[in-house]
Amino acid sequence: MFYIGLRKRPGPPLNIAGPSENLQRVVEAADAFLQVPRFPELAVNRKLVPLTAGDKFETPELRFDTFAANHTSGTNRVEQALVYKVTDKASGACAVFTGDTHHHPPIAEFAKGASLLIHDGAHTAPKDAARIAQQAGVSKLVLIHYNQPRAAKILTEAKAVFPNTELAEEGHTLEVSHP
Repeated sequence: MFYIGLRKRPGPPLNIAGPSENLQRVVEAADAFLQVPRFPELAVNRKLVPLTAGDKFETPELRFDTFAANHTSGTNRVEQALVYKVTDKASGACAVFTGDTHHHPPIAEFAKGASLLIHDGAHTAPKDAARIAQQAGVSKLVLIHYNQPRAAKILTEAKAVFPNTELAEEGHTLEVSHP
């Protein structure tokens, strides 16, 4: 939002989509961090798109599908989480992103048709994320939110089940192709 505000991006509002119960709070936190009241030139014309499990959202180029999962917060309270499937309308390229989610086997069915699965590697054991990738028939699994000191062991565990597994790295770019 910072750069969009600085550039005074013309055109339609910036769509910001996310879980309905947290979306407003996250956007307010971003505004507070950017100090928008102090620097009004950073204000962005935006449209909030609250999502719940099963919702679909489209832009001219992309289609987003959502699916229910669970996350446990630092207070050990189980919270609703969303898994996202993003499909490029022109090419059919598709990726699924779990965010912080516990092992939830039905994600495999939701991820079918995707070429890339980006899955939590801390709340879900690496071998379980790899099984989901295998059952979904994706081409590649990328683990996120994993324990850095255990990276080599995590990668070995996941690759034993799903050989085409990588660990996400800051700045790394992934190509998403049609499955």
